[in-house]
Amino acid sequence: MPLDEGSSPACPAPQADRTLRVTIRAACPFPARRGKPIRVERQTEALVAPGHDVELVTYHLGETDRAQTYRILGGHWTGTLSPGPEPKKLLWYDPSLVKVLRRTDAERPPDAV
Repeated sequence: MPLDEGSSPACPAPQADRTLRVTIRAACPFPARRGKPIRVERQTEALVAPGHDVELVTYHLGETDRAQTYRILGGHWTGTLSPGPEPKKLLWYDPSLVKVLRRTDAERPPDAV
């Protein structure tokens, strides 16, 4: 495959006519009006705009869903969490997130993460 200048075999030049399946992994409430969730929201919007197939895997807490969203603990709860590590995040939420990621990646492998 020919490569554009600046490309490497591990990162071939993008194809303008190709739609990618992208999984965004967000270990945070989504959306929430603060740092990481805002970045995830903007990244999702930027990938959806040109027509990529984007799915988001995130915590069960948040305001609304704006893309195909998979949440831990069986659904969507209104609310938020304080930023930073907490025992419940490390011992309950994050392992639940890994479980959902394994399931979604097995059912529908992404082109990009």
